[in-house]
Amino acid sequence: MDTSNRRIEWIDIAKGIGILLVILGHTIALKYSKVLYTFHMPLFFLLSGLVAKECCSFKDVLINKTKRVLKPWGTILLLSFVVVMLIPEWRIQLVLGDVLKELYSANTNLLQNSSLWYLVCFFFVTLLFYPLSKFVKMPLSPKEIVIFAVISYALLYLKDLISTFPLPEHRLPFKIDTACVGLVFFSVGFYAKQTIIQLVDNARLKWIIILSVVCLVMSYLNGWTNLNSYDFGNIKLLFYPIAFIGITVCLFASVVIEKSRFVMIKNILVFYGKNSLLIFGFQSLLIRLYLLLFNHIEGLNMQLYADNPIIHQIGSFFIVSFIGSPLVVATFRFLRKRRINIL
Repeated sequence: MDTSNRRIEWIDIAKGIGILLVILGHTIALKYSKVLYTFHMPLFFLLSGLVAKECCSFKDVLINKTKRVLKPWGTILLLSFVVVMLIPEWRIQLVLGDVLKELYSANTNLLQNSSLWYLVCFFFVTLLFYPLSKFVKMPLSPKEIVIFAVISYALLYLKDLISTFPLPEHRLPFKIDTACVGLVFFSVGFYAKQTIIQLVDNARLKWIIILSVVCLVMSYLNGWTNLNSYDFGNIKLLFYPIAFIGITVCLFASVVIEKSRFVMIKNILVFYGKNSLLIFGFQSLLIRLYLLLFNHIEGLNMQLYADNPIIHQIGSFFIVSFIGSPLVVATFRFLRKRRINIL
């Protein structure tokens, strides 16, 4: 596989698939979207590791990620706050103490944009990876692989250890505990780059179908998993296999789409992949605005993740994905052309 050109395109396609799955997981009822939560966020951590480059100093990492991750997080959070202040029923819910607690947990529900937890978490993943990259070098020895696997599974039980301490929600601040698990996927992407590239070069439609079925069955057996809430199912040993199978399906699909004649689909997914940060940053707010609007219009009481009328589950996905998100991207492009770089 030509990693200098095609590799970038299929990674963008994979990110495009991932961001649409994130929106889908937030718009349809949880009973239908459980399987998506087993792999869609791990996918982003792995893709980030796949394109990561080793930095010379911790200072460089800190400055770079503060500019490229924390600055967008803060800007989007501020814009979300402005929107909340303009809407009376959201504004009256704001209580300083509760907002501060949510900032601690990185789940900013009162600011109507809880998905921003990922940016905070990713920031700490990159910081945690720096010392690891200095101690662990390729090729990995069999002993190092075994140690990595043991530590990876031990991290799934970190919440049980943390629960013995008097911490809010029994979690570490700013999703640092989730970042430890995210680091596993980031590290696999970084250290297994060549293996992953060779694997996806042999992607076939039949394997996408077979692995999708396997992922569905195993997800059903393991039950609810969610990286954000630190839930890894009934059988924690299944978490990583299910996640990596789901990731493999997405990577295989991205390569098959890249090689296909469906140029329009390819271009759409590349667009979403290249603009995944912007789209991800605003999709949760857009979904909540959709639900609020139609609650007023139709007198409903729809909630995020709830079993809302199916027309609104589907409608919110399509409107947020294919109208709201492109408008957000177009708005920020317009601002950049006028040298207003707020992100």
